[in-house]
Order: sequence, then C-alpha cells, then structure tokens
Amino acid sequence: MSRLIILFLLVSTLLVGQDRPKIVSIQRVETEKEVPSDGRHHSPLFVQMPQGPLRAYSLRTLHGITEEVVQTSNDDGNTWSLPTTAFQLPAGFGDVGAPKLLLDNNGHIHFFLPVNPRTTLGDYHQQQWNLWHVRSIDDSHWTPPKEIWKGYVGSLQSAIQLRSGRIVVPFCFLTERRWSNRGSGPEAFTYMGEFSSTTLHSDDGGESWTASPDELKTPAPTISTLGAIEPVLLELKDGRVWMLIRTQMGRFYQSFSQDGFRWSAPQPSDITSSDSPAGLLRLKNGNILLIWNHCIDFPYALGGRPVPHAAISEDDGHSWRGFREILYDPARNEPPLPNGDFGVSYSLPALLSDGKVIFGFGYYRIIPAALLDPDWLYATEQHTDFSRGLDDWSIFGVRGADLEPGPDGPTVLHLLKSDQHWPSGAVWNFPGGKKGYLRLKLLRKPGSGDVQFGLTDSFSTPFDNEDQYHNVFTFRLDSSGKFSSAKPIPGEDLRDLAIDANRWHSVELAWDMTKRECRISVDGTRAGTLVAARNSDPINYLRLRMIEPRTAEGILLQRVDADVSASWR
Repeated sequence: MSRLIILFLLVSTLLVGQDRPKIVSIQRVETEKEVPSDGRHHSPLFVQMPQGPLRAYSLRTLHGITEEVVQTSNDDGNTWSLPTTAFQLPAGFGDVGAPKLLLDNNGHIHFFLPVNPRTTLGDYHQQQWNLWHVRSIDDSHWTPPKEIWKGYVGSLQSAIQLRSGRIVVPFCFLTERRWSNRGSGPEAFTYMGEFSSTTLHSDDGGESWTASPDELKTPAPTISTLGAIEPVLLELKDGRVWMLIRTQMGRFYQSFSQDGFRWSAPQPSDITSSDSPAGLLRLKNGNILLIWNHCIDFPYALGGRPVPHAAISEDDGHSWRGFREILYDPARNEPPLPNGDFGVSYSLPALLSDGKVIFGFGYYRIIPAALLDPDWLYATEQHTDFSRGLDDWSIFGVRGADLEPGPDGPTVLHLLKSDQHWPSGAVWNFPGGKKGYLRLKLLRKPGSGDVQFGLTDSFSTPFDNEDQYHNVFTFRLDSSGKFSSAKPIPGEDLRDLAIDANRWHSVELAWDMTKRECRISVDGTRAGTLVAARNSDPINYLRLRMIEPRTAEGILLQRVDADVSASWR
C-alpha cells in the first residue's frame, strides 16, 4: 500500500501579502526496497508540462523491476493522481541512484540515471555508478536506456538546455586522488579532495554525448573531504554558462563557459554555503532564484543543513536579496540519527505556469515538497510576538528557551541558563538587508546573568559558542543591566546606560553596512555604536545566547520587529 509522506506544516506569517512556502502533499510510491546501499535518495522530480499538468516522477522497484513512475496534478501540487508507470528498466539493471530530469525545447523529457551495475564489491572506491540516459519519444514511449559515461558519478543536481539547443549535464566523479596520491606541481602542496567535476553535452537531442576535457577541482580543507562535487548550471543573459560547485570551503566555487564545453578554473564565489548543493532556477521575469543552505560552523556537512534559504538576483547573480529560511528540518529538535544523512537540503526547484516554484528536498526521514511564491522574498519587514509559538525560531540543542505567560498577559520567550550542562540560546531569521533595524521589547529579570546579542548574515546553531567570532555585530548585556562590546567606534564607547530590572524596555539595533556600524538605542536614547567585525552579506539573523550563570533568572522577550526597507530605497 502507498504511504503518505509525513508532513510538517510550517507556521504561516503574513508578510506584505505573501505567505511562507506551503507544504504540499504527495504520495510516496510503493517500493520493495530501501534506497541503494550508498544512501542515495530520490525525492520527487517536478516538471510543468507546456499547456499541461504538473508532473512528479519517482523511482520504485516492484518484483525486481525498477521503474520510473509519474503522478500528475492540475492544481499546482495540492492534489495528485495515483502513480502510474512511465518507463521500466531492464531486469538486473542494477541499483539506480537519484536521477535528474530535463524538459527540452521540443517537449521531450530526459532522465539522467546513476546506475550501480553491482559488478564490484567493497567500499565506494571499488564501485561504479555509471551515467545512463533515457528520453521520452511521446507520452507513452521512451528510448532504451543508454550508458553515456562510465566511472563513479556523484549525485546529480542539474541538467540544462542552452539557447543554442545544446543539452549540458554537469556531474562530479570519483578520482584516484588521495592524500597519498594528491598530484604533482602546485597540487603536491595542498589537497583537492577525491572528486572532480566536469560536463557532458549533446547537440542532437541526446543521441550522442561529448565529454568536456576540463577536470574542475577545488581545494579541500581536510584530507578526508570530497572536493568539487554536485555542480549546478544556469545560462546567463550574456550567453555564458555559470556553474556553482559544492565544496567544503564554506562557500560555493564557480566556473564559467562560453559554450558548455570548455570551462574556466573554479574560483571562490561570494556565496557562503555549507557543504551542500545549490538549486538554481531562472524565473519567468528573468530573475534568478537560488535555494541553498546558508549555514556555518557545524561538524556535519561543514556547516549543517537545519534550514534551507532562498534569495533572488535581479542582476544575473551579482547581488541577492531575501536570504530567508524557507523550511525547517522537522526533526531539528531531536538529536541527529547516528548513521545516515539528516537535515533539509538538495532542492530541485521547478517553475510552474503561474510563476510560482515547486521544490522537493532530499531528506532521509521524510521527503517534503513545497510551493514558493518568489514575491515573498521581496518582503522588507517581519515580526514575531510568540502568539504562534516558536516555529519561526531555532531553539534545538539548548535548554532554557521556553514560552510562558508574560507578566502583562501576552506570551513571552523566557531565556535563561537553566542547566549548567546545557547551552541556552535562540536564533531568528528575517529578510536580509545591508541597512535596517531590529526593535526588541525585553525585560531583564533581577540578576539576569550575561546575555549576548548578535547580528549576523548566516545561520549557525543556537548552541554555537563561537558565534561572537562569526557575528557581524556582537554586544552583551550584563547582570547589572549595562552594555559592553569588544569593538565600539573609537571615541564612542557604549555609554553608562543601564536597563532597569522588572521593566519593559525597547532596544533598537540600527545597522548600516555602508558605514560598517550599528547604533544601539534604549527607549529612544542612544546607548552607543558598534563597528562591524567584517564585511558581510545582508544582515538577516538575530542571535541570543545566555552566557552565565546557571542560577540567573534571565530575560523575557515579548516582541521583535525587523525592517530592512532602507536597503531598497
């Protein structure tokens, strides 16, 4: 029997007439086996047919036969048909990893399939994951599967057709490179990881394929990391092809091509990212949508995947706005599983006929799908008053961040160091802006303990005890109610302005990254100015963390208002 995917509904917050991305339900198809042995997964692949329904493709194996099945929706993914077979693969074909789908300009659907023929045993260094291609002839007929590359291909994230008609498929592949065999010349002095990236292209609709001679490599921060993996492509307005490459360096690397065949050497991009792939999509109005994990400072995936983010570029990737959390790991309040992947990542966005975007996510406990209206990323204000709970805050891995009735009635967040063995903190995302302000309505309890406030531009966990080194602005409120900071503007230290206990105060943090400063005011009186610790992406995170002591009563937070409209005037 088919099982419904367990779905977790995001709390909706109305912002400028737009809602948060909406979870859509889609049946998980019946299969007689779990994902292949190397842990590859296959979330639904979505494609909007021209003048037709939305389709979702999934793999299943029944009676030893692997097949691609399809479900259709005529209401933008709200309801779906039952799965039917699209095409079957031959018996004994092997394990099939997560495929990639492309709808070409002639209405044909192309599938690119990593296949393990099971001819080798042992760890992945002895295995093969060859790349195969299948193309639709019409709605009922498909070409026989054809092997187009032999080796160990990594997880596929992208396939595009250029304006010239050329189809280009980027992929990463396992090499013989190891720390003990890292190469010669400059590579002997560093390590480029086990994987490289490259492309295949076809100029005849998939009948024949040509491999690029360029092997794209990126540095690796440790001798056990992977290197240049899971590339994605987008054709730019000037005709160049842009490749974003997943790395372990804390950011995407990028390469460019004039034709999808020859590629420039990868260089670091300005886009901070955990060790996770990007999702790139050209919207109907010509803007670019980016979905990625804008996360840092976590051991898994070198930055983690608790939340994915989205941003829009109106200038072909030179600048971005939005930087908003679009989903949460539904199991983020539970410890990660001891084995296997976790978090929310691997978006494969598809454009709907009305301009909205549907995207699935690879996830090992559930596989959600969601609808996003890109206009939501243009919001410049956000508010939280805890009347809808804490779903828009990250409080996992901590204790002492709880909701309770406030002294005046409305629900408040009570932040305190309740257990000496556990950290206490909370993290809140808002629309990114180079200029803007936050207003916090807070009450300091007597003997509150030291509270650290941070404004920054990327996600890290609530228990990150090195966040002061990553934040753009950091200051503390001590147990006597006085402010302190390591980096005030020379000549203007934070003034001797104390926050009284047991009384609500309005604290405003107004930042301007063109001046690299943040002004702090309390109840309308200026308390001082902070200097930015570094250049940054748009500021989009508030971080609160209790420092000490365990017996302190902490602070109450009743409301936070964010406004970055000054960034877009």
